[in-house]
Amino acid sequence: MRRSESDRANRAGELSEDLRTQVAVGRSAYSWLVEDAMERWANEVEDDQLLESTIREVATQELARHLAEQTAWPQLPECRRSHPSVPVGERLTTLGGVS
Repeated sequence: MRRSESDRANRAGELSEDLRTQVAVGRSAYSWLVEDAMERWANEVEDDQLLESTIREVATQELARHLAEQTAWPQLPECRRSHPSVPVGERLTTLGGVS
C-alpha cells in the first residue's frame, strides 16, 4: 500500500518527535536510540535499510540539535548539580530550594 505524501510527512514528523524525546531523556547511547527506534517503527516501513538510514539521520540531527541547545543553558555551580544518589525532592530541600 502506497502512502500519500502528507502521510509520509506526518510519519516523519512523528519519528523526529519520538527521537527528540529519547535524546532529551538522555539515558541512551546513539546505538540504543537506533535499535529501539528500529523496533518501534519496524511495521511502518517496508524497506528496513531505508528505515535504518532515516533513523540514523534523524537521530544524528536530534543529537546535534540537543547539544547546540545545551550551550544556551545556564551554568550551574557545582553545589547545584544533581547527584544521582539523592532523590529529586531531597535535592531541592537540601540545596535550599523549594520544599
